[in-house]
Amino acid sequence: MANENWAKVETIIDKALTLSEPERGAYIEKACKDDQNLKGEVTQLLESIFASESKKWLENPSELKGGFFKDIAEEPSDSESMIGQTIGSYTITKLLGEGGMGQVYLAERSDGSFEHQVAIKIIREGRVTKTNIERFRQEQNILAGLNHPGIAKLFDGGITDDGFPYLVMEYVDGVPIDQFCINKKLSLQQYIELFIKILEAIRHAHENLVVHRDLKPGNILITPNGDVKILDFGISKLIAIPEDQSLTQTQTRLLTPKYAAPEQIKQQPITTATDIYSLGIIFYQLLCQTLPFDFENISSYEVEQLVLNQQPPPPSTNVVSGNITPHQLKGDLDAIILKAIRKEPEERYRGISELLDDLNNYQKGLPVSAQKGTTFYRTKKFFNRHKKGTAVAAGVLLLIFSLVGFYTNRVEAERKQAELSAAQAEETKDFLLSIFNTTNPEFASYSGNDISAKTLLMNGVEEVDASLWDQPSAYIELISSIGAALKNLTAYPSSEEAYEKALAKSEEHYGTDHPQTASLLAEIALLKRSQGQREEAEKLIIDSIEILEQKNIDASLSLANKYSIYAFTKAYQGEYSEALNIFQKADSLYLASNNEESLHRFTTLDNRAETAIRMGEYEEAEKYLYDVLNFYQNYYKGPHFNIAQTLSSLGALYANTSEYGKSNEYLYQSIKMKKELLGEDHVDLSSTYDRLALNYRELNELDKGEKFARQSLKLNEGAHGENSIQYAETLNNLALIQLDRNQLVEAKSNYEHIITIKEELLEPTHTSLGIAYYNYASVLQDLGALTEAKNFFEKTIEIDKATYGPTHPGVAIDYNALASVLTELNEYERADSLFSLSLSIYQETLPPTHYRIGQNLVEHSKLLYIKKQYTLAQDKLNKAIDIYKQSFRKSDPRIEKAEKLLDKCNEQIKT
Repeated sequence: MANENWAKVETIIDKALTLSEPERGAYIEKACKDDQNLKGEVTQLLESIFASESKKWLENPSELKGGFFKDIAEEPSDSESMIGQTIGSYTITKLLGEGGMGQVYLAERSDGSFEHQVAIKIIREGRVTKTNIERFRQEQNILAGLNHPGIAKLFDGGITDDGFPYLVMEYVDGVPIDQFCINKKLSLQQYIELFIKILEAIRHAHENLVVHRDLKPGNILITPNGDVKILDFGISKLIAIPEDQSLTQTQTRLLTPKYAAPEQIKQQPITTATDIYSLGIIFYQLLCQTLPFDFENISSYEVEQLVLNQQPPPPSTNVVSGNITPHQLKGDLDAIILKAIRKEPEERYRGISELLDDLNNYQKGLPVSAQKGTTFYRTKKFFNRHKKGTAVAAGVLLLIFSLVGFYTNRVEAERKQAELSAAQAEETKDFLLSIFNTTNPEFASYSGNDISAKTLLMNGVEEVDASLWDQPSAYIELISSIGAALKNLTAYPSSEEAYEKALAKSEEHYGTDHPQTASLLAEIALLKRSQGQREEAEKLIIDSIEILEQKNIDASLSLANKYSIYAFTKAYQGEYSEALNIFQKADSLYLASNNEESLHRFTTLDNRAETAIRMGEYEEAEKYLYDVLNFYQNYYKGPHFNIAQTLSSLGALYANTSEYGKSNEYLYQSIKMKKELLGEDHVDLSSTYDRLALNYRELNELDKGEKFARQSLKLNEGAHGENSIQYAETLNNLALIQLDRNQLVEAKSNYEHIITIKEELLEPTHTSLGIAYYNYASVLQDLGALTEAKNFFEKTIEIDKATYGPTHPGVAIDYNALASVLTELNEYERADSLFSLSLSIYQETLPPTHYRIGQNLVEHSKLLYIKKQYTLAQDKLNKAIDIYKQSFRKSDPRIEKAEKLLDKCNEQIKT
């Protein structure tokens, strides 16, 4: 065939294969016109397709060939001519659609007994002889007996005057399931729930000895209410008219090749497994937005060869688009779908109920039959479905006991194979941490919070103490792993006890200057930092670093990690400038040790970016955060806690640059991912809720702000208690909103509680205490206690200057607030000087449209109005209003107040 003709032939063939036989011939005549060569090539290719699709072609080619050319010569049926005709008790009103088997019409009850709309399908695949009419009616009665809300009802049926079967069915106003899913952008859980509805409907049919035989998205409609309706049940069997009426007998193939099971293509017996195959293909398509095989631009013969011979790729490796990620499908869902679409019917699920059981087990976190039933797999599933409460700890304890037994029984083997022992110990540690750890950059698992879980883990410590004391390597790994798990359960004293046991054993077995000992000192430093014990944390991490440096480990991953912890400790203490210097040292060690692309390095850059935000170095922070986000997304290949945290950090960054729309976008992405990974009520959601609360406060959407602040407060109260730093930080956000609502008594009471907590737990110069002083001063100012407010603002300035330096935007905020109080105290000259100083810092460090600049201009204008400098005030107010309008909604009260003050200035200037 000439290349220039192939495109024409392919186009004609593709269209012809979608048409019914009466339409196909006329279409070919029209498409080929007088080009006999083209018509010959089309005819020849169609003959080869027919040859591959029918055993009868091999048995009697002249009969089928003759039938084909007879079809070409026939005129197509006129579908429109059916409108207005009466079939049975119904009058046809509209053509709904046409397909390979015939036409579907909308019809209304015409005998006047009641109003009723139905769909009538006239099947033109082949005429029915009188000898087969009785069997057709028997099959029709079987299908009419199906009674399930997910199956479109078959009301009636018969034979038209010209010998074609017709069926009167329930009219369904819906869209095909694939179109519905694309439009709705469903979550994975919603996909599964929808698919379960389909399975339940098909199970009902199978229980009534009816197999669908042609399941495809077009036969599964979803109504506007979200209900499933499956069409065309058993029609392919109904019109096959076999002489042998057994359940699995096959004759004329009426199927859709993309969804057809291999046994249908081979014309082997049809069973319930055939429907299961088609369902598996449909589920694959819905989740991946693509079919398992690429059927584009290939013939029907090639389609069939793919279905018969090529193994489908796992769904997780073939996701094209949509809301579902490869990470969500990998594992159980891959196994479930691949089992449903195995080539051999006997290798698929034995029935719909078995497939339903696997999906239900998947939703509950139970093992699924499609997976290999290994001990490791079942143990992992046990942990995953008990992410909350005592069952997790019980499972970990069981694992510990089994590992204790393993190590006890393998003492001799471990002595002979030290390398194997170390690898096993490390694997043990990683597996335990994968269950509990939400902050370790290697893992993304849930961290529970239950007192009985803590008790059971401490029992695990006792078991390891009793059984593995004489096996130092295994003892240290297991005890330190339990310590890490207890830390993530916020059981800090118990965690410290476990770590101290591991440290003592390490110093005894390895020595006080060994890298293993250094690693444990670093872990305990992190634990101390979590408890606010900053001096102890700093001493321990310095000791850890000194051990490694004395061993001349100048540029290693381990040393880089220790410096990263040291920098994190400094940042946690509010010593941001020094923290940035140490982060730089850590990064240079990662680079020098050829760990430029390591996960630990990018975790360090993430923390470095957070610190840069605190220092007002927004451009640097933005660069690092996007580098980190790109790395994490490529590294994890799916949702992960570290990705969620980085999204939250981007939200915080853009909040600081007054880009609240962009900030909220990242924060909501972070919340969605955290909920998916951790659940709806995990304390790690609180920091993102806090940031949203502050954003909505700045946007003057106080109801939304209060909602997120209270959500965070509830989480922190449950996890840390009412006297914790975490609780105090969130209470601060709620009090800010109360201040904006003019609920001054409630805000004052809350800030007094916050200050009490922070003064007890933090150093006098900690930046977090400075924040509490600042906000308390704001409440005092609104209550008219101006001198006291002035004193607290000045305390805040001392802390922030020592922490950030005199030109940090945070210090400028303090200057602006103090100048506002001084204005009310009639200390005009100092107030004027501080307003100007604050503005100069803002202009050096913030974007020119940042709302803080507008705030400064408005507050300064109030002072200038008092000093009767109306023209200067007018100029500042015009600039402020322009900035406000770029930052806030038109209805924001800050714009209104500024405009009122401008009007007063204009009146004074006119007079």
